[in-house]
Amino acid sequence: MSESVIQTPPTPPSSKLSICSLVLAIIAICGLFLAGVGYREDWWGVLPGVILAVIFSTLAAIAFVLSLIALAAILLKKRRGLLSAILAFIITVPMVGVGAEMLYGQFEYPLINDITTDTQNPPMYWAAPVATNYGGAAVAQQQRQSYPDIVPLHLSTPPDTTYNIALSLIRSRGWQILGQRPEVGEVEAVAYSRLFGFADDIVIRITPDGTGSILDMRSRSRVGEGDLGVNAARIEAFLDDMRSDTGN
Repeated sequence: MSESVIQTPPTPPSSKLSICSLVLAIIAICGLFLAGVGYREDWWGVLPGVILAVIFSTLAAIAFVLSLIALAAILLKKRRGLLSAILAFIITVPMVGVGAEMLYGQFEYPLINDITTDTQNPPMYWAAPVATNYGGAAVAQQQRQSYPDIVPLHLSTPPDTTYNIALSLIRSRGWQILGQRPEVGEVEAVAYSRLFGFADDIVIRITPDGTGSILDMRSRSRVGEGDLGVNAARIEAFLDDMRSDTGN
């Protein structure tokens, strides 16, 4: 009587692309983090930091594409390495999304980085460690074309109440207050970006308007010529919260 031989199916080959995509994804996210930390710690300036960010963002895009190819190969050819490909995909998706948003912003937003509700008489900075000059008619015209809804906010609350509510909103956002002049209804603050810590200066001016008040706001970036719409979005969100908190 012959004994039957039980043959185990051969182990499917591992996908080298999945390993490669994961390694590149890890290098990309670590490199991008290093680019931001290096700028924050003054290891290098803005230009080297931005160049590093572009390099590692490109690397992340490559890893993203490789992870998709690896996933397709694994599913179609039944290869090993599914976990590596999925991890690479998860790691790179946010970086690719941010990179795509920034690339889109280069064409979508005007090349200005100083936005204000009052382009004729913009609130002036007094505490920020940078020049206070406004770009003038050219900047005002570009803002009006791109952000026509950013205008002074008329509120029914008296100036003191409006000032206190604005101050509370500033603190809730985690902005660093640089100066306060409640006697003239002005407060100045700075907001920092998450990765690089780029500084955007903010000044709020509140003036009487009968029994109510008018709130003007200005937000500008210290670095770069454009801001990808960040300052306009910041002002719009703040004004929306002011309307809500003052019941207007």
